[in-house]
Amino acid sequence: MVDGVNAFHFQIFCDDDNISKLTGRKTGELDISKNGRTDAVYGDIHFYLPPQTKFYDKAPADNSISTTGLSELYTSNVPLYASMTLAQGKCTMVTRQKNTQTDGKYDLLGEPLVNADGDDYEYNLYKTAMRNYKESPSAGFELLRFGRVINTDHETLVPADAPLWMTVNYPGGKGVINLADSSIKKFSDADFPHWTGWQMVDDDSDSNSQCNSAIIKKLHEVGDFDNQCGKLICHFPFEWEKSTIDIRFSWLKTGNEEHEPMTEADYAKFKSHAEALCFDSGALSSDRLWHFEPKSFIRHFRKCSWLDSEVIEKVMTANASKKNKNALEGIKNITLEYYADINTIMRKYNFSDANRICHFLGQGAVESGYLLSMQETSQQQIIVDGVQQGGVIVEASTFNETTKLGHWYGALKAEKDNYFSGKKYNSRGGYITGSYSWINGNCGDVDAQKFRGRGFKMLTGLNTYSSYWVYRGWLSKNDFDKYWWDDPEYKKKIQPV
Repeated sequence: MVDGVNAFHFQIFCDDDNISKLTGRKTGELDISKNGRTDAVYGDIHFYLPPQTKFYDKAPADNSISTTGLSELYTSNVPLYASMTLAQGKCTMVTRQKNTQTDGKYDLLGEPLVNADGDDYEYNLYKTAMRNYKESPSAGFELLRFGRVINTDHETLVPADAPLWMTVNYPGGKGVINLADSSIKKFSDADFPHWTGWQMVDDDSDSNSQCNSAIIKKLHEVGDFDNQCGKLICHFPFEWEKSTIDIRFSWLKTGNEEHEPMTEADYAKFKSHAEALCFDSGALSSDRLWHFEPKSFIRHFRKCSWLDSEVIEKVMTANASKKNKNALEGIKNITLEYYADINTIMRKYNFSDANRICHFLGQGAVESGYLLSMQETSQQQIIVDGVQQGGVIVEASTFNETTKLGHWYGALKAEKDNYFSGKKYNSRGGYITGSYSWINGNCGDVDAQKFRGRGFKMLTGLNTYSSYWVYRGWLSKNDFDKYWWDDPEYKKKIQPV
């Protein structure tokens, strides 16, 4: 009960180690001399535009870095800060500039730009990547999505200086700039950019539980505290430690300009009440801690959408018997193997809200056996009473090709599996599908097995593999006849279903 109203007191705080993990820093402002973190990326994407950034009237027609034929509209003389939101098919771009009157305040320039670089901009990221970054579309997709390549261990942008031309507001107008330029630094909401309002307040070094921060005092003076308070991350001593009550509150007995001195009896009553509220928080008790405004904290981290392994595990165990402890333990191990990669995929392709995540995981569960199998397994085909039906799963087809086999299943003569090149029936005699040998771009029985279904989405067939290799930049589409499967002689090989 608080002032006659049912309520509870809720705080979110952490120590120095965890504030560094959560926000990437302990300083008031971001270090804009380098790009933001790559181990934590989520939410909106932000760009620091240094002075002397040039804005042009249009982007080069061939998506090159050359500005020949472009008209320069504006050259900035102060830092500008652009923010990109990709959601519901749209790209929304806003620009901020530091307010010259109020420290820590950043003003929006002009109206937000919505799909200024193409209709359904977010929905068309894949098409844009395939068009503008032909040598490395997957890396190009990351450039479009994050303003830079995040997954540098597996993605290489070709050429390395490939541009990202986008329309951005400047004071008094708008123009096109190359956001991929190395002088422009890239961040995400995971970096808690100070120009979006986040401030680390650590300028009150006393231990008397009074707020004497010059930063907060200034916000009150200019009437901006109510607008900013949700994004203030304040550093002050732990409030619920019994041993420090006198250190923090003995000033009440002498008073100050705003409070009359407490009598010894009143202070003793207050102290008794404060002690009753205290609790043991271990090592946290003796230190100054970083405090978040809880609603802003929750609202902000909803943008993260990184799913815990237990959430993925629930999808994987949806069809498993809860009594089969060995199976559940095996699934738990598979969860730990795949959950980070699944989250990385969702981050890259902006599956950032519950609706998108549900559809993505649901479809994946259908394609890959509740996310448990990243390669298509085969089933013995047997004849029972003159009827073909499926028998047991062929164990060799379940072996992990990367960690156990070390090669694709079927590369050795002894591994030949006729399941993929023949008609397939389930254990009840129900027809599944026909031979893979001359469909999906496969050229015979070897291809049927070599290019069996693999991955989260079960890519199947040489044509699909080829398209994926082109997307990843491992194969040039000019290196092969893309539509060999349309050749009349090829079509003659296709068996009736």
